[in-house]
Amino acid sequence: MGVLLRFRETFTRVFTSPTTELVVIILVLAFFAFSRNLVDLPLCPSAFLVDKPCPLCGTTRSVASIFNGNFLSAWSLNPIGYLVVFLLVRRVIVLCFTDYSFTRHLEGKIINTALLVFFFLFLAVRTVHLLLDHWIFVPV
Repeated sequence: MGVLLRFRETFTRVFTSPTTELVVIILVLAFFAFSRNLVDLPLCPSAFLVDKPCPLCGTTRSVASIFNGNFLSAWSLNPIGYLVVFLLVRRVIVLCFTDYSFTRHLEGKIINTALLVFFFLFLAVRTVHLLLDHWIFVPV
């Protein structure tokens, strides 16, 4: 039993370390930066099950468009993609520069609250847009 507990402690320490988090985020960012098409990614469960897009549909393609320099396309796919990119880059900066005072400001309560407000604002606007496009004005 002691071997399993030591393995669990090592496993937890390795996979919850800031270095592992940084490597995973950099791999995700590199994937978006160097992939030209996202054909192999699965469809949104909402779009698959009810044949209607959810408010977060298009976020992955939006992030990929941002990294490929198609900023207008990214905004039209889903503006939440810009927030996702900002959050990923912010986390990389915080993990790389832990000893600097500006990282405390990046993870401060005001910044986190503002990001949460922006997320729900974008989500609400996107929901209204989808409602107007797909549920109210259905072509006859």
